[in-house]
Amino acid sequence: MRRWPASGCGWPSGWRFLLWAVVYFFPHGTLSLFTGEESVISEGVEYLKVICFSYVFFAVTNILLASLRSVETVKIGFIVSLSTLIINVSLNYVLIYGHLGFPELGVTGSAIATLIARVIETVIVCVYIKKYDRKILLKLKDFFRIDMGLFKQYIAVGSPILLSNTIWGLAMGAQTAILGHMGEAAIAANSIATTIFQLVTVVIYASASATAVLIGKTIGEGFTDKIKPYAKTLQVLYLILGLCAGAVLFILKDAVLGFYSVSGEAKSLALQFMTVLSITVVGTAYQMPALTGIVRSGGDTRFVLYNDFIFMWLVVLPSSFLCAFVFDLSPLVTFICLKSDQILKCFVAVVKVNRYKWIRVFDS
Repeated sequence: MRRWPASGCGWPSGWRFLLWAVVYFFPHGTLSLFTGEESVISEGVEYLKVICFSYVFFAVTNILLASLRSVETVKIGFIVSLSTLIINVSLNYVLIYGHLGFPELGVTGSAIATLIARVIETVIVCVYIKKYDRKILLKLKDFFRIDMGLFKQYIAVGSPILLSNTIWGLAMGAQTAILGHMGEAAIAANSIATTIFQLVTVVIYASASATAVLIGKTIGEGFTDKIKPYAKTLQVLYLILGLCAGAVLFILKDAVLGFYSVSGEAKSLALQFMTVLSITVVGTAYQMPALTGIVRSGGDTRFVLYNDFIFMWLVVLPSSFLCAFVFDLSPLVTFICLKSDQILKCFVAVVKVNRYKWIRVFDS
């Protein structure tokens, strides 16, 4: 049985460690890249000093869960996510506001709650792999052993994915920075809209992961004749999921805002942002799993890298920067530019997926 190259798994963890060091030692400087509001920065510094310790745990957990998911072990991922949600919400309740005899810690309490949840989820995954897993059979000594043949293949296939995700992560940071320099109301509105958007789109991101396993396994088993009907069916499902997610977001947006204590301007902007997201989520639901789930898992890992780079760094970010800082347009117009790629990528995705030139078969 061939082992996954341990050094390859270390790359994301290494980046997480570097990110921890930057955030821990330079919290004020890091946050100043995203906003000029000192009140926001001061609160953020307290949060970052604690939350940065969760980065490595988060990386380890996600790498292990991805390894399990790739061999169709998916229930543990649900258990981990559910337990983390319950623990995080419960601890946030008692530590932020000082309930049940706990001290009132505010944003620091929120960071502590998240850190504890991340540590617990890592422990759960490690215990599962040690005691119950019968597929990947991962042991500690495997991290000090490298299969050079598999490692070279991992570099060839995986490097574009690592670069693509790095580019995407930097672009998300740049997007936050653009809105962050448009005032406290824009920051609060973006935080609210993004949080609700993430809750609504959990199923969409799960569909991409499920697609990756399905397409990868089908190609790996040599059943390439099944790929076309699978791809067509999946695309229809993506659109259905997108329409449902958009409807839910649009219907619930007013009710959700009632739970937030923010300024009238922030609420108005959040409402506008969520209206935009209720439309663009249809595009997200289609293009994201189509490109990262079908095309990338089919073996064409470079295409997604090029596509993300072009749309994010040559279209979205320049246009958003001009809207915000040159033409002095409203946060709403800037937000629309920031999310425009979710619709634009659909035109590329529908052509790429249905040409079926992304199927790659690699020799083991």
